[in-house]
Amino acid sequence: MNENNQNASLNKKKAIDDLILLHPNYDFSKSVYKGSLNKIIFYCNIHGKQSKRYTNLKNGTACILCSNEKLSKLNMLDEKKAIDDLILLHPNYDFSKSVYIDSGSKITYICPEHGLNNVFYNNLKAGKGCLSCARKLSAKNYYENKKTIIYYIKIENDFFIQYKIGVCLKKRFTSENAIKNRYHTEIKNKIKIEILDFKLYENGIEAYDLEQLIIKNNQNNLILKENMILDSGFTETFNMNVLNEFILN
Repeated sequence: MNENNQNASLNKKKAIDDLILLHPNYDFSKSVYKGSLNKIIFYCNIHGKQSKRYTNLKNGTACILCSNEKLSKLNMLDEKKAIDDLILLHPNYDFSKSVYIDSGSKITYICPEHGLNNVFYNNLKAGKGCLSCARKLSAKNYYENKKTIIYYIKIENDFFIQYKIGVCLKKRFTSENAIKNRYHTEIKNKIKIEILDFKLYENGIEAYDLEQLIIKNNQNNLILKENMILDSGFTETFNMNVLNEFILN
């Protein structure tokens, strides 16, 4: 063997020895080094025969199946921690059906009061929760210990007749004028609004709670947004008279 061939053989042996040191769990006994950009055959002790470029193996890349399994286990741990973090932040919510994808995706959970919800994970992690709960808290801050009117009106134009439940602060007006003032623009635009019933509460939370109860009990009769006569309030407007016998007074 001449000197050049001997050096080449030593270089090939060193190339394989380097891989053995880097990847002691792989079998390189049948590996042949033909150049850094050429693929080399090795055996994973779990997944069997593999083929990968020498440079990739030298840089630490190994069996793709081992890598996928490791990543999968890591993701499972991340998912468990992600859900556990939410349970600590929101102990009143049920996360038993939750599946964590990533921080920018929505996650399903169950609010004990408002049922199934879908909220972005980032929002839940930031402390935000059920939108209905947030609205209720906002309403509580707005209406608590303030004179508030709950009202029930009939709305009519040339095409539809609709019915709406609502609440508004009494302020300086009489109850009827407070309701009419709430819809002064619509009345000005020739939309017919008839007050069917109303009741004044000293504490506005009672009025708000009754409004929400009526809406909850008549979900199937809520109007479609595109069919609304009014510009807003489709979550409180019905396509039929849901209070035939008025219960407000």
